[in-house]
Amino acid sequence: MSLTPPTIHSLTFDCTGDPYDLGLFWSELLGRPLADDDKPGDPEALIADPAGGPRLLFVRVPEGRRSEDVTTATAKRPRLRPLLT
Repeated sequence: MSLTPPTIHSLTFDCTGDPYDLGLFWSELLGRPLADDDKPGDPEALIADPAGGPRLLFVRVPEGRRSEDVTTATAKRPRLRPLLT
């Protein structure tokens, strides 16, 4: 049986500022649009990759958090290929 390795589905960035502003900066830098439903003041902003690469998700977190900045990678589960006899 051959397994397909997992792939990175999205990268999530915690931010204390406006996720839309941060997403807009990266959107312009990378040449990828923000999601159509993202607006200033939203708690999240998403940049998808039209080529199917990892999405970038910016999420507002409370200010004054004492832990380090967090970036999370989300992987897609590999699909199992059926066994051939």
